[in-house]
Amino acid sequence: MQEEMKKTIERFDFESRGLESVSQRVPDLRGSLNRLREPLQDAGQISIQLAGELKAQTTTVSAHLQSLSENVVRMDEDLRGMQSLRRDLDDMNRTARDAGAQMTRIQDTWPAIEAALRDLEQLNRRARDGEGRARAHADHAHRGHAHAGGSVRDPDMAVGNRADPWAICGSV
Repeated sequence: MQEEMKKTIERFDFESRGLESVSQRVPDLRGSLNRLREPLQDAGQISIQLAGELKAQTTTVSAHLQSLSENVVRMDEDLRGMQSLRRDLDDMNRTARDAGAQMTRIQDTWPAIEAALRDLEQLNRRARDGEGRARAHADHAHRGHAHAGGSVRDPDMAVGNRADPWAICGSV
């Protein structure tokens, strides 16, 4: 039994030393735990601050995105307006080209128009000359009829009848 007692005492000593070692380790672990707890508490505060900053930045970015969205809508409306202007400019361009083509045709026919105007002036002079001759013939005929005792009211010989001076004087 003495042996057993001795073994029990040895075991008790061994366990006591283990407990003493554990007892010494506990304050060390508590110190380490406290040292770890401080950064974790700081990290918690930092994460709270970061969350607040992120929320503020998210609000700012959201407002900025809203502004950008409104700008995109305005730009889309402006683009539609520019497309409408472009169509109007294309129409004006076609109209200008058509007017230019008409001006070219007028310019190309201008010599013919000028020649026709000259011919018309010449015909007008001839008509006036013919009318003057017709009046002269009518006056002469009137005087001749008056001396001969004829009628002065011959409609073909009347001075006021200008319907067809060529019929009276013939072609010039």
